[in-house]
Amino acid sequence: MPDVTQIENNRIASFTEQFPDAFTNLSEMGYDEHADKFPEAKLEGLKDAEGNIIAMPRDLGPVGLMYRVDIFKEAGVDPTSIKTWDDYIEAGKKVVDHTGNYLLGGYDDNLLRVMMQQQGSYYFNEEGKLNITSEAGQKAADVLQRLKDEELITFTNNWDGHVAAMKNGEVATQPGAVWWSGTMIEQMPELSGKWDMVPLPAMEEGGTRASNNGGSALGVPSSSDNKAAAYAFAEFATTDVDSQIKALQNRGLFPALTTAYEEPEFSENQEYFNNEPFFQKFAEVVPEIPAVNHDGAELEVRSIMGSEIEAFMLEDKPAADMLEEGENRASQQTSKETTN
Repeated sequence: MPDVTQIENNRIASFTEQFPDAFTNLSEMGYDEHADKFPEAKLEGLKDAEGNIIAMPRDLGPVGLMYRVDIFKEAGVDPTSIKTWDDYIEAGKKVVDHTGNYLLGGYDDNLLRVMMQQQGSYYFNEEGKLNITSEAGQKAADVLQRLKDEELITFTNNWDGHVAAMKNGEVATQPGAVWWSGTMIEQMPELSGKWDMVPLPAMEEGGTRASNNGGSALGVPSSSDNKAAAYAFAEFATTDVDSQIKALQNRGLFPALTTAYEEPEFSENQEYFNNEPFFQKFAEVVPEIPAVNHDGAELEVRSIMGSEIEAFMLEDKPAADMLEEGENRASQQTSKETTN
């Protein structure tokens, strides 16, 4: 085992539930002194059952609504007028009518989870019970159903198909995490200046316009023979502002360290993104991201819901049935209780 390991946030619980002592207690080594430098939504997912920090926040994936500036202009849509998902759907109708483009593409459960989290809910409640058919889940499913009924969404099959749909202009928006920027710049350089971002639409007027998708942390395995050195390295990597900025510039890793947002690199206009302060826009929504519970069964449940999304998109399964059947399958497969 390495002395320091990088792990996605939503995978940590799958390790700790099977191996409760897999990671070193970093609170005992002093990391609590840095707690106020990170978003609560990020840090809460890196604690054990007793509230001890067991992994150091590295990067996160705040979500926004990225849109094609040129397509919106052709359709006569003002992106700043999109405050809610209702507004988004109405804007989508204009996009389809005036340009023939789809509003968005989809092939997995990402958007469902994003819309649930922005409401402070998720696939699991705080006790680890399945919560897919919650009120938040039903509201999210209703948005998906309306997007499909209005023929605003296209099935993009997989990651490569989704990237292709963005690259060839088949879709006008990407409700997604900031890390999409790296893929866009690298694989769609010809679209420089044609993308921008506004905050995620709220479920209702005045509602939360923030969510998260992705992000990782650094942990020190309990088996490490070099815990002190490993801790020192990981502490530096996660709390040194210069290191965070370099990771953003070179690897597209959006810092979890909030003091990094004060650096000039965040307020700089980005040529690719309509000469706007793209990263600053994402930084502004970070404090609003709701904290949710990432259970050890998450990857298993996400796989189930991904197949349900495919059935919804391709087989005309109603979104409400998608939720109910997905939760039933998840309960049977994971032996988890449901909240309903």
